[in-house]
Amino acid sequence: MNIFPKGMSISSNIDIEVSRDNSNIKYKDLLFDTVTKKVVVKDGKTEITNKKQQVQQWIFLLIHTEMDKYKVYQDTEFGIRFLYEMRGHEFYSSGFTMAQIKDELEEKLLLNDNIQKVESIEITKTFNSLEFDIVVIVEDETVESEVSINV
Repeated sequence: MNIFPKGMSISSNIDIEVSRDNSNIKYKDLLFDTVTKKVVVKDGKTEITNKKQQVQQWIFLLIHTEMDKYKVYQDTEFGIRFLYEMRGHEFYSSGFTMAQIKDELEEKLLLNDNIQKVESIEITKTFNSLEFDIVVIVEDETVESEVSINV
């Protein structure tokens, strides 16, 4: 059975021109304000991230996600394990613990296809939080990210 009337011929010679210009790529991640914990809305429209903001948000989410805690991340290797295993203990002042956290974090950061290289990871312990200052290279550009987490 044909959907077209008898005798009607349909030509399938369609030329499609694909643009190879990647300079104007829009990412579909919504811009999230980590301070107010809300999606950024301007003039009634949600803001979309650029690549730098997307990587910064990904780093923020990675540090704030405990490995295997949420079903959505099961079997994806997304999240941090050692940081959360030490939570509630006084091991954050140990150099060994900080080195383990840095090693795991660097390993996880390199799983992101956009991150070419991890330049530095600095962890500072305050009274009740850890402050992460992370510098990564994305498309030959330096991206800095600051994340704070309560411990």
